[in-house]
Amino acid sequence: MGQYYKGILLDKKKENVIGWVSSYKYSGGAKLMEHSWINNTYVESFENLICNNPMPVVWGGDYADNEPGVFIIYDNEEHLVNLYSMCEDITELKPNKELDNKKSRYVINHDTKEFIDKKMITKNSYGWQIHPLPLLTAEGNGRGGGDYTGEDTNNIIGSWARCSISVSEKLPKGYKEFNFNLIEL
Repeated sequence: MGQYYKGILLDKKKENVIGWVSSYKYSGGAKLMEHSWINNTYVESFENLICNNPMPVVWGGDYADNEPGVFIIYDNEEHLVNLYSMCEDITELKPNKELDNKKSRYVINHDTKEFIDKKMITKNSYGWQIHPLPLLTAEGNGRGGGDYTGEDTNNIIGSWARCSISVSEKLPKGYKEFNFNLIEL
């Protein structure tokens, strides 16, 4: 079966969901590789929330691991939940417009002091470029249909999950470029 994802913002402690965005309002699919492309309106709208505003970000899949020690009560029993299901009790954020690519040229990880220049991302044979934000912050990839299935020799998928991420047209001083080399044919 297919795995569905939500773009999720966490609090500064990186423990609690403070907001999330669904792909359905933006005419896009919820499977990871249905929306993880440069110029996708869902991802660009999510970028609006983190433009020059570093926030802990997770692209949470519904098959991702459960959060340790977090339960919901259902039929008088405790059930573990993951970030995707924790969103049910949090108001959905609805950014009203996509962010211009010029204003979001750089995807910046403030925890690791790294950045990605979206203009430098390799195009596939159809001329499409994978957007790094959903893949680098994904939790649960590889557990359902629609997930990224290309090579990830450096194990970078999910490596930025829960890090403080922003997008900007300017780079902070002293940050180094991250080698985002994923491509899907």
